[in-house]
Amino acid sequence: MVTVLNLQKEPLVTLDGGNVRNRNKQIIARYKGAILYNLQGQVICTVVDGQPRNIQGEVIAAVLSNGEICNAKDEAVGHLEGGSADERALAAGAWMFLFAS
Repeated sequence: MVTVLNLQKEPLVTLDGGNVRNRNKQIIARYKGAILYNLQGQVICTVVDGQPRNIQGEVIAAVLSNGEICNAKDEAVGHLEGGSADERALAAGAWMFLFAS
């Protein structure tokens, strides 16, 4: 399980058991392996070589060793708790698509 926090360290979203849930426990996206899908089943993010990428293959975020999520401009946009490296990368991608846009 991975929890995405905003910069104030408030929980926003959790990835667990194939579902991406908001703080109200509503499913807002799904994932399987290293692929994130919207609720219509369209791929919105993949993890390749440990990095979250959009469908064009561009790296959209970075996860630092301290759990911080940075956008493509190297600006801190959130924080992660828990999960494997790929789960954390997928969660960073979820953050970029679902909240930072």
